[in-house]
Amino acid sequence: MVPRKKANEDEEKITVADAVRIAVTNRASYLECLRDGIVNYTWLAEKIMSDVERITKKKKVNIDAVKAALIRFQQDLQQEELEQKKTVGFVISKSTTELQNDISVITMKKEVVERKFDQLFKLASEARFFNLNQGKKVYTIVISSEDVPELLRIFDDKEVLDKLDDQSAIIIISPYEIVNTPGVVSFITRLLYVNGINLTQLNSSYTDTILILPKDQAIKAYDILRETIEDFRRIMKT
Repeated sequence: MVPRKKANEDEEKITVADAVRIAVTNRASYLECLRDGIVNYTWLAEKIMSDVERITKKKKVNIDAVKAALIRFQQDLQQEELEQKKTVGFVISKSTTELQNDISVITMKKEVVERKFDQLFKLASEARFFNLNQGKKVYTIVISSEDVPELLRIFDDKEVLDKLDDQSAIIIISPYEIVNTPGVVSFITRLLYVNGINLTQLNSSYTDTILILPKDQAIKAYDILRETIEDFRRIMKT
């Protein structure tokens, strides 16, 4: 007679190594420190121990096993970043940037906007800057501030759900390779995040990446992006 297997033996077991990767990935600060090699393995192992035990469903996990998994994960992260920098770096090195100030962000319900598409698109063709993002229930219109009065002649003030002024737009124009290169937008947003830059809106249109952010942070963000592009251009030449 063949013995019956316990139910949990049929389930796929999660290894300590897999659990460590899950636990670290769920904490952005831990992931950044591990990738950059600025973390004490014992300290981090102790910090994530309860998560690892919960994920593996083990009452007790050996701390040395967790430390070893952290070291291997760090090596994989650094190798992944090195490879990513080659492909992402190529795209960024071939990119250019434009800065547009005095931008407003206006959000309205979908049915409100869709009733007046013809008038809206006529304004879009004449505005200095215009971008339209569709959500599930709303449209967000990003438009040059001097064109807002004309927009509000098309729509009633009461139809506006939200309005942000004093914004800027940074347009990153990249080569066609961005379409098939994973990680470019992630690299850009991470770069701005670690430098304390807050993005109000993010939109990608073919080879253009459009960043909307508060006007008082625009120059700092623009300089960071410009310097990064120049750095990658120097690297690509070597």
